[in-house]
Amino acid sequence: MDDLTFDRLARLVSADASRRKVVRSAGASALGALGLAALLGAEETRAKKDGKKKRRCKKTVGASCNPPGKKCCRGLACQEGSCCKKLGTKCTDGSECCGTGICDNVTPGSQNTVCCNLAGNFCSKDRDCCEGFTCNEDTNECELET
Repeated sequence: MDDLTFDRLARLVSADASRRKVVRSAGASALGALGLAALLGAEETRAKKDGKKKRRCKKTVGASCNPPGKKCCRGLACQEGSCCKKLGTKCTDGSECCGTGICDNVTPGSQNTVCCNLAGNFCSKDRDCCEGFTCNEDTNECELET
């Protein structure tokens, strides 16, 4: 409790005041102290955040991932020495996709494009194949839906 709040409370208690006034003042003081603590806590948190910088991953799409121990950013794979987007990952251009993947819809009518494969290319689930294709679990290849 700060000095000003303590003085006010002491004056209220020492003066001939009603119980209601004393209780009301004590409640207001407690709320004020909580508000002040919350404000100081937010400032302290903000100061801590500002002091730490997030490290940005530099191994983005197209970046070299050689030697093999070098890793790509999260959500990317290292294929043929460069980082690329995995099947099922959102994309804007087919050149971002790994291997034979293209950037297309997987779900009919969807506006979201993802890296996916066409007929004859590898898949492990239907989401790996572009719209109009399905994953044949026996051959692990995309094939035209029937």
